Amino acid sequence: MSSKTELCQVLLCQQHTFNVIQDTCRSIKDLEIDIVELETLSDSTGNRGYIEVLKSKKMALAKLLDTKVQGALVRSRVQNITEMDAPSSFFFGLEKKHGQKKVIHSLLSDTGQELTDPGQIRK
Repeated sequence: MSSKTELCQVLLCQQHTFNVIQDTCRSIKDLEIDIVELETLSDSTGNRGYIEVLKSKKMALAKLLDTKVQGALVRSRVQNITEMDAPSSFFFGLEKKHGQKKVIHSLLSDTGQELTDPGQIRK
């Protein structure tokens, strides 16, 4: 595939995602407004019809919020995975410390002299 086609596909996916998020946010806001109005009406009138509609609106809102939460969890897992694979200063510090433990810094020769020069240590 050409890079121009791939770019168009990426932009199309981003636009679709943006539209879905906007629709979801609009639906959540509308449901919240409806719920507040229905709560006010059911409190003032005691009409059972309002209570049933209120329950269904609350369930719809809960489903939308649950979907939003699941999306956030998936995104956080993906971020955690990418961060785990990324090298960090902590990781490099551990590797440096581990490497220093393997190095011989000094030796005693047969004569009892301390050798600190890497060339002498190798001999």
